[in-house]
Amino acid sequence: MAIKVKNINGTGKNARQISGSWIEYWEQETNRSAKKCFAYDEDASKDKSSVYRCKNTDNLVGGHVMKADSTDDKWYILPICSSHNHLDKVFWAKEDDLVLASK
Repeated sequence: MAIKVKNINGTGKNARQISGSWIEYWEQETNRSAKKCFAYDEDASKDKSSVYRCKNTDNLVGGHVMKADSTDDKWYILPICSSHNHLDKVFWAKEDDLVLASK
């Protein structure tokens, strides 16, 4: 299921310590490889049920995100490109792709 998320800027050094990078942490937790951005953008028709995945494969990071429009204030890790990592507005992600940043 796709949900709205928002980037949390400036969190990389403030979050709990891990060994390796945040994208490596995501890969270890999911047993999957992060080869492209896991962010989705709304369809140009603005049909909220249609979302398309970002095609960017360069400069991927384990970005810290929060669920938008939610009472859930937890931080999650999501492999995203540098463009989505610096985005100040809401974008889409699959809930199954989010990994809790701290346990």
